[in-house]
Amino acid sequence: MDAAALAIAALIVSILAALFTGWQAWTAHLERTRPRPASFTLLEPQGRVFRWHLRNTGGSFASHIEMTIRLPQAKDKAMRTRTYKALGAAAPGEVAELDETHAMGFALGRYQRDGDGKWQRATGSGGKLLVAKRAHVRWRDYKGRQRKGRVRLQ
Repeated sequence: MDAAALAIAALIVSILAALFTGWQAWTAHLERTRPRPASFTLLEPQGRVFRWHLRNTGGSFASHIEMTIRLPQAKDKAMRTRTYKALGAAAPGEVAELDETHAMGFALGRYQRDGDGKWQRATGSGGKLLVAKRAHVRWRDYKGRQRKGRVRLQ
């Protein structure tokens, strides 16, 4: 009876080991064929020139990257939007620099309200703090599908 119990236990252990190995092979296959979607983080400015840089922290390729910021315009709380397009695509772990020349954009920097309630660029501002807290990012994934997400600005 002891030999039969030992044989059954060995059979169960070998079946469990085979299932575990198969599960690992399947998840490795899925990681190669279906990578995690791209996601972005905003990088801190380097030096005195403030430029937008987005790092692809996801697991797949992203192209046609655009970042849109919405800021209040005046007392009536009307919103202005500005879109910055990437100069190229970003593979996983790479950085995309956003083109600010065609943004029809905001003067980047610190903003404050003046006496009329309008938002004005503060004098001597370092350029990091904006009124908006988040920006919307859109891109195309490796399958050509349009994706979107948000990045934190502050």
